[in-house]
Amino acid sequence: MNINYLKIKYVNGKRFRLATIAAAQKLIQNTEYLNMINVFPVPDGDTGTNMASTLHTIIESLRYNSNEAINSITRDISETALSGAKGNSGTILAQFFYGIADALQNKKSVTTKEFSKAVTRSFECAYDSLLDPKEGTILSVIKEWASSWEKLSKTNEDFVDILKIALENCQTELENSPNKLKLLRDSQVVDAGAQGFVNMLEGINEFIKGGKIREIWEEIKELAHPFIRENETVFDPNIKYRYCTECVIVDCNVKSEQIKERLKSYGDSLIVAGSPKKIKIHIHTNTPNDVFELLSTYGKVKNKKADDMKKQVHQAHSKEKIGIVVDSACDLSDEMLDLYNLNVVPMRIIFGNEQYIDRVTLDLKEFENKLKTSPHHPTTSQPPPGDFLNMYRYLVSHYEHIISIHISSAASGTYQNALNASKQIGKDKIHIIDSKGASIVSGIMAIKVAEMVKNKMPIEQIIKNAKMLANQHRTYIIFETLEYIIRGGRLNKNVGRVLQFLKFVPLIGFSKEGKLERKGLIRRKNDNWKKVIKNMKKELNGKQPTDIGIVHFKAKKKATEFKKALESIWGDARYYLEKTGPGISAHGGPGLIGVIYFVDE
Repeated sequence: MNINYLKIKYVNGKRFRLATIAAAQKLIQNTEYLNMINVFPVPDGDTGTNMASTLHTIIESLRYNSNEAINSITRDISETALSGAKGNSGTILAQFFYGIADALQNKKSVTTKEFSKAVTRSFECAYDSLLDPKEGTILSVIKEWASSWEKLSKTNEDFVDILKIALENCQTELENSPNKLKLLRDSQVVDAGAQGFVNMLEGINEFIKGGKIREIWEEIKELAHPFIRENETVFDPNIKYRYCTECVIVDCNVKSEQIKERLKSYGDSLIVAGSPKKIKIHIHTNTPNDVFELLSTYGKVKNKKADDMKKQVHQAHSKEKIGIVVDSACDLSDEMLDLYNLNVVPMRIIFGNEQYIDRVTLDLKEFENKLKTSPHHPTTSQPPPGDFLNMYRYLVSHYEHIISIHISSAASGTYQNALNASKQIGKDKIHIIDSKGASIVSGIMAIKVAEMVKNKMPIEQIIKNAKMLANQHRTYIIFETLEYIIRGGRLNKNVGRVLQFLKFVPLIGFSKEGKLERKGLIRRKNDNWKKVIKNMKKELNGKQPTDIGIVHFKAKKKATEFKKALESIWGDARYYLEKTGPGISAHGGPGLIGVIYFVDE
């Protein structure tokens, strides 16, 4: 007996909402595979994560949105997608949704012919958003989907039938993508973004056949799952532009074409998506801050982000099963971060109304210059939860476990933001460690954890050891001047004046609970570090420190002398000499020196 399927002759907001959720579910299920085949435009293994992250943002906004009008639903999806889009394919996807919303802004429901016009508009918007559109990518599949809708809707009023045939046509186009793009052909893969779009179409068709919305909500709770590659192809990407840079311009005062023309010399993979009210920018560049500064002349720049693709390529081909994350307050040089494969979530630095991303849009030299010239005393802010969430979502698609080590929870909200983000991924995958210290404390802990990972130590033992390390360090910070700690509000002005008159500075450290505490007063003179050595000898009481880190802000000569003196006493310890980042430098000012030592207890 033949059973006729239910025909669908119109789509309203409720139906479009369910279709979008079903599309997201199917793509999210294939996140790992999409990351694995990602070679265009850069083989950084994040296309699946970026598309899934973009869709996850959309889905969360739809969870409690039950509007029956399709124009309302598509408008909400478009606005959410533009704000939450990640990466090249994620931004193209956001522009796809923008085109549909733009075409349906006066519609409560649509027929197949009306929806066909919206799909055509979505392709036009996606295509026009790119400076250099490429055949064989997600664009080719979207183009095929639009073409199929245009042809089929002329004589067919059934959404179900058109969706089925259009999917088959897109699958054929996907299979042909390597013939259109040499990089895909050489790598023997299809385009990851195109595959992701086809997965979305498959999700819609499967849901029509009998999917349940409750099942969908269960499956999108986790965005990605542990993934370890086998028999992978090794790529030599030779990345020309290092940072995948994104932001949103609100109330833009120029046209998208003008922005594309101005930005084309800054990098490649440029996408300008959205409307003048809200424009999403995506570009691969070596100078993210130059991009942000230029765009700030066109409107208010928000949601700044710059991902290090060189690091991502390395992660995508890593053989380790455990990834390590630190925040930029760890005060390790870029060389050390690369050497130990540490992933950095950057803090924010604020001078008045100007906000910068630490190490990305403001390096230490630029920070020093602004500290001298800016009328505003800088403040710092912990990385937002979204930065941690994006980092964790990416890394869990390449590692079985993530260990994330951060500045003391008693001194910053960084630890809590990391913890909150980890709960959205899965507590069995992300392990957040409170260093109970600042500066290079978390940096040294991360290095020691990286060595444990390299030595194939079990994850349970590494976590146990990392927590033990958090209780095995001591810190001393010496100030050269009190000007900056007073300006930052950490020291009373009147007390500061008295100390300056008497030529004393406070000696600062951390308690066992990770709280800042005074360890006394010390004379402001060149060799005042001798008092610290005296305190260290008393605390160690004959024990040998395992690791000693010396950090400074514009006091290299003094820090080097200090290091030599320490080496003459504790020669078997491993030493680190680094510059302090903006977090401590903003409060301590030039001349600041700190020493951190670890001892087995």
